[in-house]
Amino acid sequence: MWSRMAKHCFIWRLRATTLYVYFSCLITYGADVTVADKKGVRPMDLMTWTSVVHPTMMVPLQDKILHLQQRNELQRERTSALNETTASIKCNEQNLLAQAKEIQEDVAAARAFRAEVNEQIRRSQVVNHELATSTEAEEKKLQWIQREVARLHTQNGTADVEVAHLIEETERVAAASAVLREKYQLQQQGRHSVAAQRAVRCEMIGMLRQFPSNEALQTRALRALHVVCKKPTTRRQLLIYRLQDALVEVLQQLPRRASVYLGVCQIITELSDNSDAMQKWHTKALVEVLLAACTSVETESPTILDEVYRAALSVCTCLRTTPQLNDVGITELHELLDAAVHQLHEASRSAN
Repeated sequence: MWSRMAKHCFIWRLRATTLYVYFSCLITYGADVTVADKKGVRPMDLMTWTSVVHPTMMVPLQDKILHLQQRNELQRERTSALNETTASIKCNEQNLLAQAKEIQEDVAAARAFRAEVNEQIRRSQVVNHELATSTEAEEKKLQWIQREVARLHTQNGTADVEVAHLIEETERVAAASAVLREKYQLQQQGRHSVAAQRAVRCEMIGMLRQFPSNEALQTRALRALHVVCKKPTTRRQLLIYRLQDALVEVLQQLPRRASVYLGVCQIITELSDNSDAMQKWHTKALVEVLLAACTSVETESPTILDEVYRAALSVCTCLRTTPQLNDVGITELHELLDAAVHQLHEASRSAN
C-alpha cells in the first residue's frame, strides 16, 4: 500500500516538475501565459498533458537521443578503427620484439664467438711463444749436437769403417735368414701337400677299415682326420671317398676306448658345422649305433664317461640344427633325437 502511494506521489511530483519547467521555458522566451481570450479562457486551460509535454520535452529529448545515437555510431566506428589500429600496433610490436630478441641472440652469439676467437688467439699466442722458446732451445741443442758430431767424426774416423762392416754382416745375415725362411716355407708347403695327398688317397680311412680291432691306431687316424677336415678342399675329397660311412662303421664296431668314440663325435660335429658337399646322414641308423657305441665304452673315470655323454649330446644337437642333412622328416627327426637324448640322460644317471 505504501509503495503504491509512493508511486503516485512520484508521478504527481514528476508532472508538477514538468509543468514548472514548461512554464519556465515559456516565460523565459517572453510568452504571456496569463492572457485570456475573448471568452476569458486562458491557453493553459485548454491544453492537454500531451500537447504540453510533447512539444516542450519529448521532441527535444528525441532529437537529443537521435543525436546521441549518431554520436554513438560515430564513436563505435572510431572505436573499431582504433581497435584495428591497436591490434596492428600490437602485431607490429610483437614482430619488433621477436626481431629484437633474434638480434639480441645474434649479438650474444657474436659476442660469445668473438670471446672464443679471442681466447683461441690468446692460446695461439701463448703456444707460439712456447714454440719460439722451445725452437730457440732446440736450435742451441742442434748446434751443440752438430759440433759434437763434427768432433766425433774427426776423432773416430775408423768408426765409419766398422759400421760399414757391421752393415755388411747384417745384410749377409738378413739374406741368409731370408733364404732359411724361404726353405722353411717350402718345407711347410711340402708338408701340407703331403698331408693333402695322404688325405686324397684316403689312407687314414683305409686304416679305419683295415684295422678294426686296433683301437690305438684308429684313435690316431681319427685325430689326423679331425685335423685335415678343417681344410675345405681336403674335407670335400674325404666326403667323396665316403668318410661318413666309415665313421658309422667305426661306431658299429662298438669301440671300447673312449678316445675312438670321442674322435668320431668330433668329426661328425665338424662335418655338420661345415656341411659343404655332404651327403645326408642315415639318421636312424646313425642314432642307433651312436647310442649302442656310447654304452660299449669302457672306462673307470667318471669324468671321461661324462665327456662321452656330452659328445653324444653334441652330435644330437648338430643333427637337430641341420635338418637338411638328415634323410628323415623334421617330425621324425625330433622324435628320434628326443628319445636318444632321454636315453643318454638315463644312462648318465645310472652310470653316476
